[in-house]
Parts: sequence; C-alpha cells; structure tokens
Amino acid sequence: MLPRTKANYSFKELFSSMYFSLRGIDSKTLLIKTIKKKFAYKNIILTPSGRCGLYFLLRTIDKPKVIIPAYTCNAVVEACLLAKKEIVYIDVPKNNFNIDLTKLQQHIDKNSIMIATHQYGIPCAIEEIQKMCTLAGTYLIEDMAGALGGKVKNRFLGTFGDAAFYSFDSTKLITVPMKAGFITLNSQEEYNRCKQIYQNETSILPKNLEFKNFLKATILIMIENKYLYKIFHFFYFQLKNRATLENNVIPTQKSEYYLYDVSNFQSHIAYQQLSRIDLIIEKRKKLQHLFYNELKSCKSFLLQEYGVNAKEWCCIRFPILIHQNKYHFYKIGNKEGIDFAFSFSHIVCPDENKNSIELSNRVLNIPFYYKLDVKEINQIIQKLKKIDKELTNEPIQNV
Repeated sequence: MLPRTKANYSFKELFSSMYFSLRGIDSKTLLIKTIKKKFAYKNIILTPSGRCGLYFLLRTIDKPKVIIPAYTCNAVVEACLLAKKEIVYIDVPKNNFNIDLTKLQQHIDKNSIMIATHQYGIPCAIEEIQKMCTLAGTYLIEDMAGALGGKVKNRFLGTFGDAAFYSFDSTKLITVPMKAGFITLNSQEEYNRCKQIYQNETSILPKNLEFKNFLKATILIMIENKYLYKIFHFFYFQLKNRATLENNVIPTQKSEYYLYDVSNFQSHIAYQQLSRIDLIIEKRKKLQHLFYNELKSCKSFLLQEYGVNAKEWCCIRFPILIHQNKYHFYKIGNKEGIDFAFSFSHIVCPDENKNSIELSNRVLNIPFYYKLDVKEINQIIQKLKKIDKELTNEPIQNV
C-alpha cells in the first residue's frame, strides 16, 4: 500500500543529526541563519510546533479578538483558546479553501488579530487582506504552516503580514521528528517581548523525549515500505475501524508541543533539508501541475482551479473534493493500494459556516510528497482514474 505521507529525511540524515546533537553542535543558530538567508525573513524564533508558534504570537499581541477561517486546522483553534482569545470564524466561498473577503470586511477592527491562512499552500488574497488590515488597524498574522516557499508576484509568502508562523510537521515542506517550526515578527520590540514570553514558558527538551522522537522518526521511515505500511495500516486504522486520528476535541491544557524548546537534533534535521529546499519546492510544483492536468477530467471529484499565478505556489497537499461519500471513496482507494490522507474532517466552527463544513465533509488528500517516484506517481494517477471510472461508469483514459 502506498502511504498517505512520507517524511523528507532519510536514515542517514536521522543518524547524522543525532550524532551532531550528541557532539553539542549548535544547529539551532545555523538553522536560523539559513532560513533568514534563504527566505528573507527576519526576527526568527524556533518553536516546537506550528500551533505553539501561533500561541506565542497571540500571547505577545495585546488584542482580544482573533479572526480565523472557519475551514482551518483545529490546532489553530486550540492555540487561540489557550492564549485566551475570543474567536471569530469567517466562512470560505463555496469549493474554495481560503477565507471569504466580503465576509471578512465586516469583522476586522483595531481590536482584532487576523489569521490569513494560505491553505494547503494555495495563497489567499493576501495583498487585499493586508490593505484591509492596515486600514482597520488589525494585526495581521500569516498562517504559513502549509505555505513555506510559496510566493505572490515573486514575493515570499510570510512577508506580507506583521508576523507569521510555520510548521515542520510530517506533512509539510520541511519535516522534523516529530514536530517543530518557527515564527517571524517584523517589529523588533514585539520580537523581544515574544522571545521573553517564550523563554519563560518553555524549557529544554528532555533527553527521553528526544530519544522518543528519534524512535518515532525511525519507525516512520521504516513504514515507507509499502508492505510494512500495509501491516501498519491494518493494525492502526482498519482493525480499529478508523480512517484518521482527527477528532473535534480541543485540549484545554498545553501539550508537549508547547512546553519544550526545539533541540539541536531537530534543528539539524531541518537544516539538512534546507540544503535541497529548491529541489523539494520544484518537485512539488511539477507534481501539482501533473496531477491537475491528468485528473481534471475526472467526474467523481473536483480539483482546486489553478490560475496563472499557480507557478509560484508550493502546495504541501493535493486536496480533492469528493462528490459523494468520501469514506466510501477512501475505502475503494485502500483496496487499490493507495492510502488517502485526511485534513480538517472534524472542524469545530459554528454551524452557520456551511461552506467550510461542506469542505470538511468532502476533502481527501492524495499522496503528495517529495519521495514519490515516477512509478508511484503513475500508479496514483491510474488508480484514481480507475476509481473514477468505477464510480461514474465512464471509459478510462491512459496517462
């Protein structure tokens, strides 16, 4: 079975990073310098997760209200609630993953923090949002968890807002065991305040947790093998009659993803990937356009439309919108040897956000990661066309 995701790192990179960590090499400083040089970001703080980054940004900015897209990761909601902010949910347009600007205009004001999410790496209307926030006195934070490396008009995403947060989760552009990330702030004063709060509320990652991350990463690489993954999938998902670990329970206490600073081991894993970041970005862009061109004629699911600016995108997932029951589609895919990923299937927004709720009921993510080879890419395309034929009774067209 083809896994739903694979981390970027290899056994060699994993063990070399642990070696450098045990030698006491300061990989954190090296990582920060490399990120600044590559992406032109300034005032960087490494964080143990993307959600943690958002939490500390919200703790830094003294505004009571946070405006977020209704279609978003529950980790965003979690961070807002832990930071004791009032949440305002804004729906998305129909069949669109990013926020509805007409509805946003009604809610932004000088007491607001706006989270501008580039969902899946597809840029939101960030230039328009930036202008709206500037006029209203709203603090703008870009949600860059899935958009590192993306651009708009040759300008890196993450540089339009007052601040931004990033994720190195196992589904992202850069993958670190088991999570990590960073935040950027334009204001030196806010950076200093945020760094002080961060240092007060976090501590060094204990060695036992670092070793636990190392073991999890080792297992994650091992189950990239399709036969081992099939065994893993059977015991972890099929036997337990579940398709995803997502749920609609929002934790009320901070987890380890908020408590511990990023380690040198994790930093070195990220640093090694930065050395080939251009290759990772280029492959994802080519894969995105290949999948779109080959699958756009399918009738059992809908693809996100790609315009002329899509050449600048760097998507970290390839979502498809299933027209019927997505869990039925998922099970057919499993029988064909493909495991689909889930995202935001149990969002917690109010019921009036109908478009967002519809998206959460329809979205599946096809395997879309750096380690896909040509054989696997063709397999995904052919299997999806076969599934589409089965569900629509239309003739299949070869790649």
